[in-house]
Amino acid sequence: MAEFRSKKAVVSKAPYELYMAFVDMRNFVQFLPEEKKADVTADYDSIHAMVQGFNIGVRVKDRVPYSRIEFQDDGAPFKFFLTLHFDAASDPYKTDFQIVAKMKV
Repeated sequence: MAEFRSKKAVVSKAPYELYMAFVDMRNFVQFLPEEKKADVTADYDSIHAMVQGFNIGVRVKDRVPYSRIEFQDDGAPFKFFLTLHFDAASDPYKTDFQIVAKMKV
């Protein structure tokens, strides 16, 4: 399984603010252009979309409040896992943020 890690970045939001933005999969739909929303269905735990003829789904595997959210494929044509890390920074209004992706190749 291949693993990719983003650089750690300091985000000017408290960990709970970032966590709350990513914890509900329905939040992702609001960022899509109107013409793409018809191809997307989402609930609290999952999101599915038709992309270039492929049904791609992502499901929340685990939530650790204000610290970590783990996602996994849910009907995608390939196996993957994605983990978002929300670590408290020295400033309570900032977050050390990192994304880790694992894909079966």
